[in-house]
Amino acid sequence: RQAVATGGGGLVRQAHQRIRGIEQLLDAHLHGEHRSTPATDAAAEVEQSLNSWLRVAFEAGQPPNPMTQLILADTARTVLGNSARLAIHAVQQHQLDTWDVQERLLPAIRQSAERWEDSRSLWAAMISPTSRQLPAVVTAATRLQQALRQPDLTGNPVSRATIMSALVATSEVALINHRALTHPELTAPLSTVTRLTSEVLDREPSGHSAFKTWMNIGRREGSMPAKLPDIVRTDLATRGRSTLEAALAARSAGHILTQPRTLSPDAMLHTARVAASTPRSRPQTPLPRTTLRSPSISP
Repeated sequence: RQAVATGGGGLVRQAHQRIRGIEQLLDAHLHGEHRSTPATDAAAEVEQSLNSWLRVAFEAGQPPNPMTQLILADTARTVLGNSARLAIHAVQQHQLDTWDVQERLLPAIRQSAERWEDSRSLWAAMISPTSRQLPAVVTAATRLQQALRQPDLTGNPVSRATIMSALVATSEVALINHRALTHPELTAPLSTVTRLTSEVLDREPSGHSAFKTWMNIGRREGSMPAKLPDIVRTDLATRGRSTLEAALAARSAGHILTQPRTLSPDAMLHTARVAASTPRSRPQTPLPRTTLRSPSISP
């Protein structure tokens, strides 16, 4: 905490954010409203699938395998899309507040999904002839995507916990993604290294250092793995950090899932105005109905 207060490094801030997120979840669990709704078979299958997915993600090994990271990024985006779908159905079932979901949760999920799409594109470009799929990763990703598409999940009272678990899992995989993008042994096909270097140099002031970096690449075409220049590594670290920060923001927005359902600010303001202007003997005007906009995320 002292390092964060005094402007500590990025990794210190990321660790602090993760700790704060866990503290919020524990606080909500200990002091929140406990419910007796048992987990259904569909929800239990999602929990088990998420745990299996996280386990194989952490066991994927080093140095990072672009094929594995591509599957993880693609699955994370799919998980977010299905989480948004479950949140919308929960609103329709009056389990979540419309304003909280529309103004807080869905925008955070959408932003995280966009960052995952960027990471997915990066890993797709880094696949080389030596990249190989890990069967365990493919199996876990397939099982998780099938579990999230179960019709029994829609409108289920325990879908709030399912969404929260999904947001936590994607934030953990985002940390793995960030570590992989900053790994010192990370390589990419020579043609991809050339393209990434050119993109970075286009955003940097021209000068001797930029020219030297470009000339040190040597041959600029081919599919065989090649080392990444330092300026490209810095850019990849920044993009990986953006994905991690967006995932943590989505998990933070998911804090609404641990709270009892309440009225939206507009509804509460309407209720207060009506109560102040309406005699007690007269019936209260019903609350205005609100609509929920669907997010532009495809599961």
